[in-house]
Amino acid sequence: CSAVRSVGVLMPSPPSRLTSSKAAAYSGLSIAGGADAVGYFPNRWSGDIGQEITRTNREIKALTQALLSPVVNASSDATAVRVSARTLNGALYVIAVNTSDTTVQARITVDGIGLAGRSASVLGSGNAVGSDDTGFSDSFGPLAARVYVVPPQGW
Repeated sequence: CSAVRSVGVLMPSPPSRLTSSKAAAYSGLSIAGGADAVGYFPNRWSGDIGQEITRTNREIKALTQALLSPVVNASSDATAVRVSARTLNGALYVIAVNTSDTTVQARITVDGIGLAGRSASVLGSGNAVGSDDTGFSDSFGPLAARVYVVPPQGW
């Protein structure tokens, strides 16, 4: 049984300034920063923000085993893009979040990625990104949060 080691908390001040895109970005930043779970205060949200939190929670729940797995060194050449990576059963899970209000192009490097013909795919969309033996590059819209999956060798 794995235990939650750290929690990110979404508590905007004032709450009226929170948008659905910020809710997704803040939750993603918590995870990219190393949190294994996200808490929300207040615990009830309505409208677009509530729907985004529900969607984000589903995604985090689906990634629980990967988020509790060993951390792999990962970095971005763009200071606005925060990155973390985990490995589970030979697959790599890379979480990347653009912290800025502008579009950013970033090169993401992950130790031991050794793609050798494997592609990094965006979880949920299935879009593959160009990659090589050290990492990949992608363009991030304002406050964009993504999870990339690199399958194990032989998949």
